[in-house]
Amino acid sequence: MPRHTHKVTFEGATMSVVDWSRLTGISADLIAKRLKAGWSVELALTAPLDTRGRKRKPKVKQPKDRLALPLPALVDYQRDMHTAHRRLSQSVRAFIREMEQQMADLRHGLDQLMAAQQADIYRGRVENFEESRPDRMSPSAPDSL
Repeated sequence: MPRHTHKVTFEGATMSVVDWSRLTGISADLIAKRLKAGWSVELALTAPLDTRGRKRKPKVKQPKDRLALPLPALVDYQRDMHTAHRRLSQSVRAFIREMEQQMADLRHGLDQLMAAQQADIYRGRVENFEESRPDRMSPSAPDSL
């Protein structure tokens, strides 16, 4: 069944919602929604599209330079704070780089120490125990005590 085949009578004329839409300039969907919402036929076909009232006009934004003219001290303060922030950021980055280098040196030293300890622990041990079994004595009796 085609959409908007419902016939609407207004001021003695009976037409479909689509025909009323062409005549009034209001979309057929909007007319159908208004009628479904319980609007009178007269109001649905004659009410303006925007019933919310006048829209607010946006505030005119002043350029930043115009705002700064009456407050030169604020501009100087902002510049000084920006410079201080940049210097502080550079100092923090340098400190972090230095700490990362110290940590890398400590990790390297620890790795070397661990490697030396492992070499001392395993010095003289046979790696493959299965191959060296004939060299060892066989167990005489199970330890039951």
